[in-house]
Order: sequence, then structure tokens, then C-alpha cells
Amino acid sequence: MSVIRSFCDQLHRRKRAIANRPDQPTGILLLSSGGLGDTILFSIIAPYFAMLAHKHEQITVIMQHSSTAAEFLFPDTFEILPLNYRKFIRQPIYRYSFIDKIFSRNFRLAVSTDHLRLPTVDDSLIMAADAQLSFALRPRSWPKHDKLLLENRSIYTNWIETARGMSHRMARWTELVSALLEQDIQIPKVCFDQTLMPALEKSDTNYIVFHPFSNEAERNFSLTVWLQLAKVLGKDYEIILSVGPGDLVKYPEFTPHTLYPK
Repeated sequence: MSVIRSFCDQLHRRKRAIANRPDQPTGILLLSSGGLGDTILFSIIAPYFAMLAHKHEQITVIMQHSSTAAEFLFPDTFEILPLNYRKFIRQPIYRYSFIDKIFSRNFRLAVSTDHLRLPTVDDSLIMAADAQLSFALRPRSWPKHDKLLLENRSIYTNWIETARGMSHRMARWTELVSALLEQDIQIPKVCFDQTLMPALEKSDTNYIVFHPFSNEAERNFSLTVWLQLAKVLGKDYEIILSVGPGDLVKYPEFTPHTLYPK
């Protein structure tokens, strides 16, 4: 599979070497490869990336097909390009068609927004876009892919350096857009336009939602932390545990009864 994928990329690389595109590159391409939760958060920082646009430039966001459920949170002026990542990796015709589509757009600026990048997807998309300017964060180490990630440094105009240690992805996005804008942007508050939200249901009960799990286990707070929060809240709030498929099987110590005993 990797041989066919490599051949597909090489074939398109040859096309890029001889193809003629419009003389004037225009528009911004943002690549956001996270899942649905990450995409919801990215919608908050996305307007700051829009500040990089020139007058009348189109802003296009590539996101996972499964994450387009969050599309309504993005400004109406944004174009959303859904990508089936599984097909992009496994089906050469689909892969070639998609990279050819973004190449033909002739973007002025392409930005890969994720700190943890898959070189055969994220870097391949940025390379295919062949924008006038391309930026990304210096990638977070991924032993399986570090060699190729470093080799792909030449794809980018520059890598933006990040602060040391683990950090929330919103902080990483803020580091990236601050460097590109050459402004000190503050980490935005997680808050959504209420006009986009469904009507609130009336209830006599006060609720608070705990969302304790990340797809990266090292980001999870321990059960002890959540129990301390539950203790502070006391009986004034009913706790709703927000989980994904299989989370409670993977972390059986987290149960509504444990967090909020009757």
C-alpha cells in the first residue's frame, strides 16, 4: 500500500513540475486533521487564522469527513473541504483526485495547524497544495514517523517553534497564529455563538458536564482530580459524564456512581 501511495505522490509531483496555474496565487488553506471534538475547538480559533487573509481572499478548511458535523460553528465565509482520511491513505485514485483538486486552487498560503502530524497525510496535503507560503508548528515527536517528518521540513517556508512540554491544543493553535500574525494573541475563551445553539431545555436541576477522556491517554486527568471537582460542587449540581464509544470500557473506574454517589 505504501508503494502505491508513494507512486501516486510521485506522479502528481511530476505534474506539478510542468503544470501551469493562474499567475496570481490567492486564498488560504487551513488543514485541521483532528476529530470532531478537536474540530469544535478549532472553530473558536479559526477566525484568528482568517486575519491572515488578504481582502476578498477565500479561506478553505480541510477537515475529516466525520468532523463536518461541526461545520455550522465556522463562519459562513469559510469553505469546508471534507476529506475521508481512510480513503486518502488506502485508495490511490481518491488520493490523486483530492491532491490535484487542492493543487489546482493555487493557494497563496497553506497552514497545517496540528502539532501532532501524520507525514503521509498532513505533509502530503501541504506539499500537494504547493502554496506560495506554507507554515506549520515544529511537529511533536512521533517515533514511528520522526524521520519522515524531518525530511519533510523542506515542504514548508518555516516551522513555528513551540513552548516546551505538554500543552493543550488550543494553546498550540494560539502559538501558531500569534507567530503568523506577529501579534500576541491571548488563548481564546471556549465560548460559542448562542445563536448557533439549539434552544435550551428548561430544567429545575443544575447540571455540569465532565468530559474526562482524550484520545491521548497522557492528557487525561486522574480520577482523583474529577472526584475533587465533584466534592467542591457538592449536591447543588448533577454531573453528566460525557464519553465516547468504548471510553467506559477502557476506563471502568469512571462511573456516574463513583463521581456522584447518592
